[in-house]
Amino acid sequence: MKGGQKKLALFFFLIFVSMINEVRNAVLAFLNKNNYGYITPQDFNLYAKQAQLDIFEDMFYQYNYQVNKENIRQSGTGYADIKKGLEEDIDIFTQDVILYNSPANLYSTNNTSNIFALPSDYYFINKVYYRPKFVIYNAINTGPVAPYRLLMGATEDTTNVSIGDWVVNINSLVAGTSTAFAQVTTIFGNKEVGVSRDIFTTTPVAYSIYSNIDVVEIEKVHQNRIMRLLSSNLTAPSVEFPAYVIDGNNIMVYPLEVTTPSFYVNGLGASNLNNNFVMCQYIRYPKDPKWTFLNITGGEPVFDQSQPDFQNFELPLDSFQDLIFRILQYSGVEVRDIDVANFATNRITEVNQEEA
Repeated sequence: MKGGQKKLALFFFLIFVSMINEVRNAVLAFLNKNNYGYITPQDFNLYAKQAQLDIFEDMFYQYNYQVNKENIRQSGTGYADIKKGLEEDIDIFTQDVILYNSPANLYSTNNTSNIFALPSDYYFINKVYYRPKFVIYNAINTGPVAPYRLLMGATEDTTNVSIGDWVVNINSLVAGTSTAFAQVTTIFGNKEVGVSRDIFTTTPVAYSIYSNIDVVEIEKVHQNRIMRLLSSNLTAPSVEFPAYVIDGNNIMVYPLEVTTPSFYVNGLGASNLNNNFVMCQYIRYPKDPKWTFLNITGGEPVFDQSQPDFQNFELPLDSFQDLIFRILQYSGVEVRDIDVANFATNRITEVNQEEA
């Protein structure tokens, strides 16, 4: 079977099955075939977590390797495709969130702190930024509520709203919800917009809309440099060129004015009474995989993905064989790549034939 055919077969194979369940089935079948014994669901989940983390971190090693080859002009068209594929795999784990004041870990409308808690699942910080201009400030939505829609009240309209502007559900922010913002995707007349997330499920709800123009990136500096920068008016961070340092699980943003009342409504220079949202684009760790099951008295546990703590692998489909190989290694089995590859290929063929 050629490379393209193998990928196509793997694609259809994993569409019809749960990846984590099929990986476990393959691992158990391989162990049984070679009389290597048995691993419990608890041990499998432990090995699966480590295997996924190994493959996840290897993505970045491979990506950096491809970038370095590109920089020294040793890459060709094929290598460019590899780099693009890795970027697409990594993008799955990339997300934007609003940061919350630490240690309360809540958004505050009277912020006097420049300390913000980083997401608990962050692996790498891409950038930290804020949006200094409001289009609509601290308004109240109205009904009827419709999915992925925002219906404005009597005093607001869509005159200054543009596709791509950021809508923030302030009520959900107070509750500490990290998914309380969305982007404007559609404008329906002068009173209603479509949004990318369903963040308005009730009314009345307070909201603000930030302009997607003039996003200010906050530069990362090292701890040993920030004090030197702050010691001089010529080098101190400003609202136009702010900076942050990482301090444990928090960041400290300079100057404080970035996070306190100072900026614009409708870009007209009118001071508002609300602080700006410091946001972070980061790469998160994959969620811990968990194979869940029903306990059967006197028999094998039966896979049950309806359990609330079920979690599939978050890796690309072509990680299937690598997962099997690594989990077998963690279970103490001496195994060769070619053995796993042949076994996985045969298993894929069998399931595809059954589904056909």
